[in-house]
Amino acid sequence: MTLFARQGIDGNRDAYITKWGDDGASPIAVSDSKLEGVHKAPEANHIRGECVGNAITLYVNGQAVLEAKDAEYGSGKVGLFVSDFGLAPGTEVSLDNFSVREF
Repeated sequence: MTLFARQGIDGNRDAYITKWGDDGASPIAVSDSKLEGVHKAPEANHIRGECVGNAITLYVNGQAVLEAKDAEYGSGKVGLFVSDFGLAPGTEVSLDNFSVREF
């Protein structure tokens, strides 16, 4: 599963929860409107993902913005990925305080 919270170069802010498999990525939840409460650069955003049972929830700045349920995976690993996908050369991203906790 992958959690995406992004701001596009067009100013749109949206979120995805995506499942990756042999066929590539397939979204299982997509925000249906522009996310409110997502800060524009250079202001920081606080992003949190929670996986509890078969539910995965994406939070941005303390607000739950997307949830999906999928019982296919009982465990997994955590990773971090940042890219401009070649659309905005020179884009800078800074990350701090990344942590993984089991509750």
